Amino acid sequence: MNIFSYSMIGSILNLVLSSLFLPVATSFADQTLDTNFPQLVKEIGDAHAALLKSGSCQGRLRIVNKGFDQEVASTLVDCDFRVDFDGPKIRLERIYHVNKLTKAHQPGAWGLEPAGYTRHVLISNEDDNYWARFDDQGRTSCFVLNRQWCDRLLCNIDSPAPHPIRLWENAVSAFPLEALEFNVGRLAGNGLFAKGEGRGFSVECYLLPPEPLCLKRLVLRDGHAAEIEHMLQWAESNGVKYVKEYSRSIVERTSVQRREFTTTIKVSDFQVNAKVEPETFELSSLGIPDGTEFRANAPVPMRYIFDGAALVRQNRQ
Repeated sequence: MNIFSYSMIGSILNLVLSSLFLPVATSFADQTLDTNFPQLVKEIGDAHAALLKSGSCQGRLRIVNKGFDQEVASTLVDCDFRVDFDGPKIRLERIYHVNKLTKAHQPGAWGLEPAGYTRHVLISNEDDNYWARFDDQGRTSCFVLNRQWCDRLLCNIDSPAPHPIRLWENAVSAFPLEALEFNVGRLAGNGLFAKGEGRGFSVECYLLPPEPLCLKRLVLRDGHAAEIEHMLQWAESNGVKYVKEYSRSIVERTSVQRREFTTTIKVSDFQVNAKVEPETFELSSLGIPDGTEFRANAPVPMRYIFDGAALVRQNRQ
């Protein structure tokens, strides 16, 4: 779901942001900075990624939906997760307690169906990418992925991957910031506040110190009463900052009703820059038996069989 003016910034902005504990520039116009904001955001993100080289973390991901005709929000996804990473290598495991996310809830939703699979494991080992799904009866559904499909699973807007680095990227890549014209101002305490407009969209973004700056809040609005808000809470371990809690709410409004789709990710037990054993990123870590079939659909349909150590390509039938 790719839905995603400010003349009364003064008193309204101060009132709203004071409730969010965000510092406010007392005179935004007098503190305007000459900077390429999209490039600045990328450089800050790269600075955080460079400090966070490896590690393991666990946590919980929840997605809830409150429709136009609902008084109480319904839970679409509730899962525990574990992420191990070492540079470009990633292993992401989800254990689902609830998994009801379908295209009926959000156009463009994909990758989590069918709901019968309760354990999902994604392994990205540089050039080799695998996705395995398991149900409670021991049945499996395994795939060899190309880079594009692997990235879609990791950056899925409907269910963001709870990778400590990717959480920042999920927020700043929700809309091409390069398409907007930004004004950037200095906040109290040396933070930054940016607002951008273009192509019927508007964005507000808050970056707070200390260095490298941390993205705290990003709000995207379109011209059809839709709004996407990203909120990030940061923590620090061994001198490295990381996203401890991430939330994204997608709100649609009509003249009389409102619908909200909210994702929350809470990271716990994060071993920052800890050594991760190489076998963590191997197929053997899946615990699958010899003879397990893997399928690949791109660029042409292919079948592979796991022989206990590697995949053996089968002749096309």
